[in-house]
Amino acid sequence: MKDHDIDLEWIKKKYLKEKLSTVAIAKLRNVSPSVIESRLTRAGVRLRSCSEAASIRRRKSKYPQLNDVSFLRQKYEVEKLSSNEIAKEIGCSAPVVLKTFKKHGIKARTGSQAAKIAQPKISEKNTNPKLKDKEWLYQKYIIEKKSLKIIAEEIGLYQDAISKALKNNDIPIRDQSEAGKNAPHPPSQYSELNDKKWLIQKYITKGLGIRKIAKLVGAKTSNSVRQALIKFNIPVRNISDGLTHNREEDGFVLDLPTVEGGLLGDASLGIYNKRSDISNAYFHKTNKFYDHVEYVAKILFPKKWKDRIRENKAKYTYKGITTIKTYYNVRSLSYHILTPLRQKWYPASNNFIKLIPRDLELTPEHLLHWFMDDGCSYIRTRRKNKPIIIQFCTDCFTKDDQEFLQGQLLEKFGIKSWLHKNKKRYRIELLQSQADKFYDIIGPCPVPSFEYKWK
Repeated sequence: MKDHDIDLEWIKKKYLKEKLSTVAIAKLRNVSPSVIESRLTRAGVRLRSCSEAASIRRRKSKYPQLNDVSFLRQKYEVEKLSSNEIAKEIGCSAPVVLKTFKKHGIKARTGSQAAKIAQPKISEKNTNPKLKDKEWLYQKYIIEKKSLKIIAEEIGLYQDAISKALKNNDIPIRDQSEAGKNAPHPPSQYSELNDKKWLIQKYITKGLGIRKIAKLVGAKTSNSVRQALIKFNIPVRNISDGLTHNREEDGFVLDLPTVEGGLLGDASLGIYNKRSDISNAYFHKTNKFYDHVEYVAKILFPKKWKDRIRENKAKYTYKGITTIKTYYNVRSLSYHILTPLRQKWYPASNNFIKLIPRDLELTPEHLLHWFMDDGCSYIRTRRKNKPIIIQFCTDCFTKDDQEFLQGQLLEKFGIKSWLHKNKKRYRIELLQSQADKFYDIIGPCPVPSFEYKWK
């Protein structure tokens, strides 16, 4: 066939409107692609670049109907079919249909618009007598434990119709967790996970975690193991229990004055998820002096204190000069007994920010750890008697919290103090006459690094 025998307008329509390639057009007329290119060039049509052609190829779907805008508009806008119904007709998924709508400039319906269109369809089928048969519904949903979807498919209705019928007949609907347990579980592709006795022996008797069991059977993810446990009604450990199950304990001993005295200073009670009801708290403390961290570790971990201390290094840059400083920290594992303590010191009502619990009762040990952590002392050399001034860096606490601590100092030990204003915050400062009394209460310095505080 000669090139002048092919209708130019037909070629332009295929190339410009339908976005066919020159190769595709050439196949339709059984000619060489160069013939089509020649006709288009002579007609003054700019040929697409390689990138433009590739972009068009990417936009074209492997489902022919999705490339036909008129077909999609007829189904979606005229016949009012949903994206799910169109997807079933074409043989693809609903998200693919919605993505194609966007590509072709077809505005997808909102949830409320879709509900209005779907409602007449539901209403027409809601006349099914089985929706008013309480015994039938109870048998299917409660006794046979069938899902809403399966019941709906049996009688050709939507799930919403079944859900509404259950409510009208006072049959309680299962929550998501219960529904998941009742859902049918197909056999696992890993043979061991189909053996209940094997699972009990590994998970319950030996106490292995689901990740270790997944490695044993060669599963890609631990979810395969979890689903197998659910299928056989084997209770699955929650995150908190999983972290603490079969772990090697750190020998932590709760000493309240040490922990709470540290919390008055730089120590903290951390938690994996502060909003969770099952996460447990852990104790954490950092200091640049090893002997201070060692002193605390020996109290809280009398048998394994060396294992709980970690050395860390950090870079600090000041005026262009970078130095590396060493610091040490001690941390416990998470424990149930620390969680109530964290809830008092970091309550949800205070947005999980540290405050002073009003049931705190200070002891000499509290004061010792508080002073080592956040206390300081200096001598007023301009005064004749050169008094010693003791101050606590309580800037992070509110004025009310600090006034409570002042009351504790006065009530428990007869120590008088005042609030020293530091910019917009306050610090507790003992009266200069109280230094000797304070040192008598806390006793001698327990670590060499802090002897400078004992004037």
